[in-house]
Amino acid sequence: MNKKVAPLCYLTFLGFLIARLIYARQKESDKALQFHLRQSFGLYITSFCCYQILRLWNIVPNVTNLPSMVVFVPLIALWLVGLLDAVSGRTKPYPLIGKIYQRWFSFVTLKPRTDRN
Repeated sequence: MNKKVAPLCYLTFLGFLIARLIYARQKESDKALQFHLRQSFGLYITSFCCYQILRLWNIVPNVTNLPSMVVFVPLIALWLVGLLDAVSGRTKPYPLIGKIYQRWFSFVTLKPRTDRN
């Protein structure tokens, strides 16, 4: 695994897109990069959905209100775990949701077809 590319997945959504482009241009599959692309994408989708749900309940997400803390503190902890795993080269799924991310977001790491006529 290219240890410089996997941590990019966790550094903003733009970093995820850059890591995805690098993955698409690689000749051979990098299983660890595939893993971290799926985990980080799942975390971005989960964070976005949680933010929208809080907004629907008219709770402005910020650090000082309890519903936001209950939702976003665990997400920040998962983000930090994922980033540290990517830096160290480990491929350990998130607790409870990591294996689900690997199944649901398999489309994230599909390579483009190169056999065009």
